[in-house]
Amino acid sequence: MLNHTGTVEIRTSRLLLRRCMQEDVLSMYENWQKDPQVTKYLTWGPYENLEQAQAYAAKLSLGFERADFYDWLIVLDDLPIGAIGAIVDEKNEAAQVGYCLGTHWWGQGIMTEALSAVLDHLIGNVGFQRVYARHHVENAASGRVMEKCGMQYEGTLRKSERMKDGTLGDVAYHSILREEWLARHGA
Repeated sequence: MLNHTGTVEIRTSRLLLRRCMQEDVLSMYENWQKDPQVTKYLTWGPYENLEQAQAYAAKLSLGFERADFYDWLIVLDDLPIGAIGAIVDEKNEAAQVGYCLGTHWWGQGIMTEALSAVLDHLIGNVGFQRVYARHHVENAASGRVMEKCGMQYEGTLRKSERMKDGTLGDVAYHSILREEWLARHGA
């Protein structure tokens, strides 16, 4: 049985993971949403204007009303620099995580720190039995983040997802099970 908390604040040594607020929209848009490098392997393309970012923030605010909605801004030194969230599969006590980070903050261990904290929350507090993530095979850095957080490579689904350019791309899956997470934490 899952103990849903919704999007509660999570603190790490460097980061604050928190809900998006309307005053974050410009930072979100400037720091990652409009950047084609950030969105290169994502299911959505770069935002073309600030109105798209405002509409997305409004959609998030509706989600925050639900206890089974998980979507955090990644905040460093009071500046939103990325986002991380989870889609819930209630029946199977599983969640799929996804994330993005502004290019200025790549290669600094920030996403590993954020994902690790989210896994700790989703498994340790909410009680998910399995958390998984996927990445386009050409986005090897994302796979490394998953592995650093204890997620196991499960396999690659070939030509399984339509990319923004219309081609079918190969997608690699990683997951961590509750018992693996407990073993990593000495429990």
